[in-house]
Amino acid sequence: MEDWHWKEGRMSEAQMYQVGSDDIGMCGCGEPGEVMALVAVLLGCLKSRVDPRDLLPYNAIFYQFDRAGLIEHGSSLPGWLTPKGEAFLGALLQFGTGIFDNCDKTLDRSTGEFF
Repeated sequence: MEDWHWKEGRMSEAQMYQVGSDDIGMCGCGEPGEVMALVAVLLGCLKSRVDPRDLLPYNAIFYQFDRAGLIEHGSSLPGWLTPKGEAFLGALLQFGTGIFDNCDKTLDRSTGEFF
């Protein structure tokens, strides 16, 4: 996926879905919309600079965020949001998390449309 939009701080719903499914590794099992709501809360905590000690139970998730390119952890977790993380959080807040609950939809990567 092209990353020019991350530098502009925005991401389409299709790009948000692609980051959630490809980069974070979400599938349609369980309650993915609820999980992505937690992702939005955790990314929001990093953006707000919540005390890292309060986020210690979530370090396993932060490793996944780092792997997905959403955060940069520097010398310790949880770190800070990358431009991609900022854009992803913005997309989650703008579009919501419902798209992750629609596991019957498929993303056409050439058009960015769902079918």
